[in-house]
Amino acid sequence: MDPPGWGQYGYMSQVVEKYNQRGQSEGVWARVEPSSSEEEANPGSDGDKPQGPALLVHPLDELADKPWYAGQILCGPLTLAATALSVHAAHPIPGGPAVEGVPQSHSRSWEIGTLYTAVAGMLNLLVIIDSAYRAGQGNR
Repeated sequence: MDPPGWGQYGYMSQVVEKYNQRGQSEGVWARVEPSSSEEEANPGSDGDKPQGPALLVHPLDELADKPWYAGQILCGPLTLAATALSVHAAHPIPGGPAVEGVPQSHSRSWEIGTLYTAVAGMLNLLVIIDSAYRAGQGNR
């Protein structure tokens, strides 16, 4: 599962505003994917001003970045539970086998099971739209 608003390391993506050395805003916003809880609490480099979680600051950009999640969420509440477990499992294990700087994978959108789940969600949406349209036509 690869939900919008979360980075590859299992921490919430953050948005920072870039400032120059004189403390003036450059008018540039950057998306930061923290690799630790310390980076999540203090994203960006010195002089950058954190704006908050990317999903709250730029929600449409985050949803457009990962459109397959719309199909997955249509499969029901089980998707939310699987997403929470997936994000938790993506955190690097202290002292574990993960190499520093190399994320543990939690997004396998190319695998057949995820593909079937996304297609099933979209087909469910299509059936709902079709049945709502037919119900609105009345008896003819």
